[in-house]
Amino acid sequence: MSGLQGFLGKLDPQKSQQSQPSAVPGRLTTSSRGKGGKQKSKAIKGWEENEAGGDQQRDDQRADSNDNGAAMNNLKINDVLLSEPNINLENLKSSAWCGLPSSSRGEVWRLLLGYSPTNRGRREQVLERKRGEYWRAIEGCGLGGEGHDHPGITKTEQVLLRQILVDLPRTAPSIPLFHHPSLQLLLKRVLYLWSVRNPACSYVQGLNDLCCPFIWSFLEEYLQENNKTLTKGIDVSREIPKQILQQVESDTYWCLTSLLSSIQDHYTPNQPGLQKQVYTLSKIVERTDSDLYNHLQSHGVEFIQFAFKWCNCLLVREFDMYTICRLWDTHISEGGEGFSVFHVYTCAALLGRFSETIRGISDFGDLFQFLQGGMKDMTESWGEEEVSVLCSQAFVLKSLFQNSQAHLG
Repeated sequence: MSGLQGFLGKLDPQKSQQSQPSAVPGRLTTSSRGKGGKQKSKAIKGWEENEAGGDQQRDDQRADSNDNGAAMNNLKINDVLLSEPNINLENLKSSAWCGLPSSSRGEVWRLLLGYSPTNRGRREQVLERKRGEYWRAIEGCGLGGEGHDHPGITKTEQVLLRQILVDLPRTAPSIPLFHHPSLQLLLKRVLYLWSVRNPACSYVQGLNDLCCPFIWSFLEEYLQENNKTLTKGIDVSREIPKQILQQVESDTYWCLTSLLSSIQDHYTPNQPGLQKQVYTLSKIVERTDSDLYNHLQSHGVEFIQFAFKWCNCLLVREFDMYTICRLWDTHISEGGEGFSVFHVYTCAALLGRFSETIRGISDFGDLFQFLQGGMKDMTESWGEEEVSVLCSQAFVLKSLFQNSQAHLG
């Protein structure tokens, strides 16, 4: 056993063996060739192919898998933790770390991110006040209307708004839901207000992606309460009342603000937080999977070329929406260090998960293509088991290295 699994196995072979997921990444094949006869990996071929059918069936299976995996946890969260007059956040974090059912995710995320109060008696009042505060702020910054003309904003703010508008059509390109005019308008307002209120960071490309798991989870919360199912192509105008969309928008803003407060140095000039995470990731891989590290180095692949996006967009572009929401359950449960610290160990575990596949790709173009998007093709069938293993391995890596940085060189 080599790579990350071998490294963990040296620590405790029995635990390492138990931590392996049942599904092993597919080996590279030489059955498909690109132009000029160059062999392409199965992963690269699958990523390039246009899979026209079966999307909804796969979505339903993944949703069922994640909810079934969290069924027992759901009983504890709903019947015990969320029913308490004053919620114990440490107990809630412990349960949420292992994954949340979609019916509880929105409420738990609001609590763990500090947006919703732990006192049940005050919760509705506080949420109503914060939602009202958001909409007053939107009116105050000149974005109260539904069109794209906002004569009351300054030239600098117009430049900012244009940057956001350029990025909006690129948001989650495979999910029609996020391209509905109502949600494009939602994204525009959330991103603009956050950027105006955080001038040291302002808007950078990728922030639009970070809104998607919040929007998805809050919409799913409403639909499940009404015995409906969220799909990628749902008719927002027909299925979601305007009042609910307004709540989703304000909740997304406040939760995004809370999340970004722990990683603001990702988005300040020169992005020192991102640079540090990418460097740390390279050192972890060098220490735990030297074969993979040397393979990337020998083929001219620098970590900054792919890991920058992983850390900037918090892996939203690397997973299906069902999977990224499950992954964020654990990250949010880690508290203020979830995305500033734990995230880099998740990235290391992800590379370790596909180490054999990556080491089997010898062409720079194919390597770069796989690391920039090919993994999503191979993780689209992931369920609770695979994500749990990934998070568990990230936890072990964090335990080993976070307080012993000297081991990383």
